[in-house]
Amino acid sequence: MENEDISLWPYVAAILGRWPLILATALIGAIVGITISAVTPKKYQATAAVVVLIRQTGSQAGANQPFLSVETIDVGSRRQGLLALAESNVIEAQISPDIISQIAPAKYKPGKLIKFIDATLDGDLLTIDARASSAEQAKLLADTWASTFVSYAQPLFADRHTELRLAGEAIAPFEPYSPNTIQNTLLGVLTGLTLGVLLALVVNITGFGLPAGLRRPQRKSSAQSPSPTR
Repeated sequence: MENEDISLWPYVAAILGRWPLILATALIGAIVGITISAVTPKKYQATAAVVVLIRQTGSQAGANQPFLSVETIDVGSRRQGLLALAESNVIEAQISPDIISQIAPAKYKPGKLIKFIDATLDGDLLTIDARASSAEQAKLLADTWASTFVSYAQPLFADRHTELRLAGEAIAPFEPYSPNTIQNTLLGVLTGLTLGVLLALVVNITGFGLPAGLRRPQRKSSAQSPSPTR
């Protein structure tokens, strides 16, 4: 049997010839992306920072101590402990209900305020990200959580190895972090383009509405071929 050459030109021609369809689906996708961004509730995020200074060794010498005493701790374990505390519901329990009523985002349930908090420890800097439905509320939540963490954690780690202090107040965000209108619009355009190309290929394969020159030729079987005349 002879190998038959497969030509992609009919499919390319079908896509190029149906660019209005592809453009229409891309525009529809863009409209859908913009609509989703418009109806999605806006979410803001503010970040507060806490300086975490940890020394591996601590020493102390006094009048009644002729010899210097040295203590050693595991810095990595101490950092992980502070980070786990910043991400626990224990911090929420230290905040008064009156303040929680001011800083709690929408759909808040008691004991679940940590769902709107993310803590990250990078070196000596502990960052606390707070999310809310308004910029001022996100800032207030971040500052309250950070200050409460410092006030609660400082006595627990009251030794010569650890020092905690606020790095400054959080800054109210200018724009929401969600929804991302540009990202949603581009995703809608890409989805529309893909759908338009697939529709063009389906039309080409089925032969619906295409010129005769772009349709796939139908091979006749030997049973349907006319018998030679004698």
